[in-house]
Amino acid sequence: ELSTKFLSPVVPDMKVVYILCSIQKIGKNVAYSTVEVIEPKNLKVIATASHTKAMLDAHWEIENKRI
Repeated sequence: ELSTKFLSPVVPDMKVVYILCSIQKIGKNVAYSTVEVIEPKNLKVIATASHTKAMLDAHWEIENKRI
């Protein structure tokens, strides 16, 4: 399942957005995550998404990456 909600328009001259992704839960067979796309000038949320993923491989590793 993949769901996206667009809350505000993205203007053509917007060259940078912040993306905040979090994993709510990883079970044996299913993982749940959410994303917020944020406009950096006023920190306004312009889109949200949620993703439910069936995991077919029994071995998963999570990397924590920050840019």
